Amino acid sequence: MEEPVTEEDILKLKPMGSFLYLSMLRAPFFKIDGDYFHIKEIKGNGHFWVAVHKEHTCYVEKIKILVES
Repeated sequence: MEEPVTEEDILKLKPMGSFLYLSMLRAPFFKIDGDYFHIKEIKGNGHFWVAVHKEHTCYVEKIKILVES
């Protein structure tokens, strides 16, 4: 990502799966679990950590589209 992860970026990903966002922490953390992927990171970093099952790499593009929209 070109800019740090914002709360708006995090909330855009909420519909993708099981969502956990701990905004009250000193370093706010989020995690999203789907059937074939996991996303996690700390708000303010310039990236997401994404793990996708090798047969479902289409989720990488879906995540990218949601964040860029």
